[in-house]
Amino acid sequence: MIEFLPAIALGVYNISDRTMSLANILGLPVLGKHYFNSALQPTFDLFAVNAPLLTKKTDDVPALANACAGPGSAGAVDWLYLTDASIGDGATFGGMVYRIETAGGKSSATWANSAAEFGVSYAAEY
Repeated sequence: MIEFLPAIALGVYNISDRTMSLANILGLPVLGKHYFNSALQPTFDLFAVNAPLLTKKTDDVPALANACAGPGSAGAVDWLYLTDASIGDGATFGGMVYRIETAGGKSSATWANSAAEFGVSYAAEY
């Protein structure tokens, strides 16, 4: 049943309220947050265990055909294999991350003329 959590999370997430998450709704602890740094590298701040991780994409596969297509039905983003992208200076914890069971996240062709910066809602298991 865990494979359905991203689709459920995408359905309940309110983009105007960044504090609302499936973890908060279910009372689960939050391990950290994921964002892109200024160099557009996927970064994971696993603050609950003091383990920052800077990553790079190593491989990807398309999401399953029956994955939740998300808002606008554009489709689910690919599953990813991310590996440590640090330079060995100890600034990040090191390791790897898998993004699986994605829901939504693909840009719609109709958004081609959107503003320079816009968001596309998605949820995934990391």
